[in-house]
Amino acid sequence: MYSVDWRPDHVTFSLDGTPVWTLTDPQHIPRVPLPLILDLGVGGAFCGAADATTPNHAQMLVDWVRGSP
Repeated sequence: MYSVDWRPDHVTFSLDGTPVWTLTDPQHIPRVPLPLILDLGVGGAFCGAADATTPNHAQMLVDWVRGSP
């Protein structure tokens, strides 16, 4: 389970309840609501462009999404 705890002084990303990254620089913490985008992208700058050898059997299974007011 992935989670994001977004507060005025920090944003913490967690995986299965374990924090994996925290942002504390106030200049990089958004002060306005942002849309949530769920994406199962393939390729790009992170791991390179997809080609004929790229497996295409990925799935994104979303059980639920919850936001706080």
